[in-house]
Amino acid sequence: MWATDSQSDMQRITDRLRTYDSAVYSYTVEGMTILEGIDPDGFRVIVAYPTARRLPRTAIAERLRG
Repeated sequence: MWATDSQSDMQRITDRLRTYDSAVYSYTVEGMTILEGIDPDGFRVIVAYPTARRLPRTAIAERLRG
């Protein structure tokens, strides 16, 4: 899992992932935006905004477990 402190970085990452995977998915959990997609090598990528330093995590989204 990666994280970014910038909404503009999150949008740039979203746009780049969409060039490889049209099914990029984003959602918000407890004030944290999660982006999921596939990178050019076919690996699952998860990016969060903001970082845990700015918004400490108290829970892991159920869909990210396993």
